[in-house]
Amino acid sequence: TYAEHAARLTAAGADFVCADWQEVSRQLARFGVPA
Repeated sequence: TYAEHAARLTAAGADFVCADWQEVSRQLARFGVPA
């Protein structure tokens, strides 16, 4: 159904944002910037 599809997209988006933020935090930490 549409709701199931939307839920999957939302979960995938949340996973992507979470992983992306962890990568950004690592990059900042390498430059000595507290995240």
